[in-house]
Amino acid sequence: MAFRLISSKPSNFRHQTNTDVGNSVAATTLTPPDVTASDYAEKLAIELGAPSVPGLKSDHPAVAWRRAGVDAITGFPDSDPLPAPVALTSAADGALAVLKSFGSAAGLPTTGALLLGERARLTGLTRKGRTAPGGDCHLIDCLDGAIALNLARTDDWDLLPAWLEDDGVDDLNSLQNALAQCSGQEIVERGRAIGLPIALADGIEPTRPWRRLTHFRRREMTERAPVVIDLSSLWAGPLAGQLLVESGATVIKVESVNRPDGARRGDPDFYALMNAGKSSVALDFHNTEDRRVLGALIEKADIVIEGSRPRALRQMGLIAEDWLSASPGRIWLSITAYGRRAPEGEWVGFGDDVGVAAGLSRLMRDAYGAFVFVGDAIADPLTGLHAAAAALASWRAGGGALLDISMCGVIQRIIDWDAAQLDRRDTTVALRARAEDWRGVMERDDAELYPLRAVHRRKIASLGQDNERIIGDLHPC
Repeated sequence: MAFRLISSKPSNFRHQTNTDVGNSVAATTLTPPDVTASDYAEKLAIELGAPSVPGLKSDHPAVAWRRAGVDAITGFPDSDPLPAPVALTSAADGALAVLKSFGSAAGLPTTGALLLGERARLTGLTRKGRTAPGGDCHLIDCLDGAIALNLARTDDWDLLPAWLEDDGVDDLNSLQNALAQCSGQEIVERGRAIGLPIALADGIEPTRPWRRLTHFRRREMTERAPVVIDLSSLWAGPLAGQLLVESGATVIKVESVNRPDGARRGDPDFYALMNAGKSSVALDFHNTEDRRVLGALIEKADIVIEGSRPRALRQMGLIAEDWLSASPGRIWLSITAYGRRAPEGEWVGFGDDVGVAAGLSRLMRDAYGAFVFVGDAIADPLTGLHAAAAALASWRAGGGALLDISMCGVIQRIIDWDAAQLDRRDTTVALRARAEDWRGVMERDDAELYPLRAVHRRKIASLGQDNERIIGDLHPC
């Protein structure tokens, strides 16, 4: 499919070069400022009760997009790369700046934008247009629009015949033919009900808060670094845990021996970046004694990170509210696709389809004329950054909180913040003008890519490597 940029009347473009304090590079910015990491950081810091971040400077959003490597994975394979017409990189830089404002920042990334293109650069992903760079999520036309369907798990393919009431659906071509006869809204509702990661590409999801905060008893203020139990897997949760490691926390990654973190089967360097510096405990969650050990580990934690649907944890006897009520100052960090509340709490979602649900592909359609994926599972790294900042802010304030983080809500928050900068008299025209400007900025930039983080700077624990030491500490002789 050949891709053609929608033409629009060019807006007046000027640029200036500033010194980027965080990156020590030349940064191109719109004059007057259009959207800035500093503005995002200021608003996020106020919301979280974090220290202010004065004087933050970062690259122009389109420059950061290219320098992070996200341009290589956004657009159609036979056309030029495209910048997202929303300042996702500025939000990433701003969220990282808030995290750094707590002081323990020596091991944190130089720039938040880097995290958006990190996996793609490590694994050599390329842009695939209506298929996500990772190859598992697809934008597929329906009778009345398009949907995003993520088929990352073998079980997802097994669900297709029952979902579509068609035993002949067994590959992408037959799936596309079947969906062409379906209503998007109806098929998304049915898909979510049976556990498929699916979203409307051109529908409008209700705006969700990115963070729902339920207060429990706080503790006295302390400078002690927290002990964290990380039950999460894949990307957003593990990234939040690893950023807490770099902020000084002790993090123990707890996995099932039967179903360990799926990221272990992927690129080892990327897995290392998400989990470096964590201890590893592996347990059989079906075994009574191991579940007792899990409960004992969680009892000694200050923060729990998890990315499961609430029902799954309750079936294991892990009830966040009970754990939070039992002792002051604890923090339960729950990261889900759409938040914990019913019915959304039971919906499955991953970074690519959640980004579509939040409206990113629709913005690309409005700006450039066609649905296309934005980056690589981009809701994951952005959520990981925000979740880590929220958890550390809560810890410094005395804890006592259930932090319900919605991946969809994080992207919606960024879009809403960014939209406030556009000319609301005709948002589509303004969006197209910005897209053209930013595309020109990106194409003219020739600064080097942001340097990737050192993969093996901290040790990477093998599965269950620390069982004897950590479980032994629970039962000293």
